[in-house]
Order: sequence, then structure tokens, then C-alpha cells
Amino acid sequence: MDFTPRQGRTVEDGVPSVQTFFKDGNAQIFFHAAKGWRMAGGGNEVMFYPSALDGYIRLGNSPVGAAVPFDETGLSTYTEAARRMLPKQAEAIEILSQKADAYPLDDWKSYEMWFGYESCGVKSVCWILFITMTPDRQICYVVDGKKQNFDAIYTDSRAMLGSWFEPPAGWPLAAQ
Repeated sequence: MDFTPRQGRTVEDGVPSVQTFFKDGNAQIFFHAAKGWRMAGGGNEVMFYPSALDGYIRLGNSPVGAAVPFDETGLSTYTEAARRMLPKQAEAIEILSQKADAYPLDDWKSYEMWFGYESCGVKSVCWILFITMTPDRQICYVVDGKKQNFDAIYTDSRAMLGSWFEPPAGWPLAAQ
């Protein structure tokens, strides 16, 4: 998937609007970024930064791949990959929880891991969600922030992820 943010004008119920989308081959995956969040990057991954909180969201192609199952045999592979996604200076790393299919989104399968860690004496939380969209496509959603403001970052991240949709044929995209 190409995570370069693109915009397209649409008309829904007679109301024109601008939508942000990513390309997956010929398909387009649309989403609504949280108000006030800045996007950076593209290609293999995109980053989102809130304007008033210390944290980020990283969305990209998974380093694991869809062929590795979300079961006991694949768990060590996902744990290793998730640990590599934590900041390099993370210390006192603790797995807080992990669960398969904890986040229902379409008919996609998912595996989430929650981490607590310290960096430069500051306690932080990281939520990592692996999402298998198709047998050949897996993405990864990383939400990270200081423990004191993580709930606000996490709430926005869930809203952004929940807004994802792949429009059906004939959906009214006016221009790209």
C-alpha cells in the first residue's frame, strides 16, 4: 500500500467535500484525519502528529506480513516486530496486554499489543495494532505518547482508524 496522503473532491448527498485517501493498487482507502493533526511522510508509512499533545501515530505496511498467523506460533514474531517499533531509547519495557481481534474493523483480522515503557525518565504508553486486510496485505498502526496524555491520543487514533473505508464502485469521487 502506498501511504502517501492524497486528496480527492467528493460529493456525498449533494454536499461537496475533500477526502484524504491512500492507494492500494487501483483501490483507494479513504479516511478522516483528526482535526489539528499534521501528516508527514508517505510511501511505505505515514506519521500523524497532534498539535497540542506529545505523541504520534505511525501507519504503514507491516514488517511481519500477512502470512504469519495471529496465534501462538506467530506470537514471538509479532512481539519482536512490535518491540522494534518502540522508541530506541525505551527502557523498562513492559507488555501490558495483547489480544487477537480486539479491534473489529470490516472483516479484517487484527492483533494488538499494549506496552508501557520509560524514556528519559518519562512514562509512556504504546498501542500497536497489526491488521491483516487480505491474505496478501498487512498494515501496522502504532500509537505512542506520554502516559499522562495517552488517552486523548488514543481516542483520536481510534476515531481515525474507524473512519477508514474502501468505497464501492461508482462512489462519487469527483476528481483526484
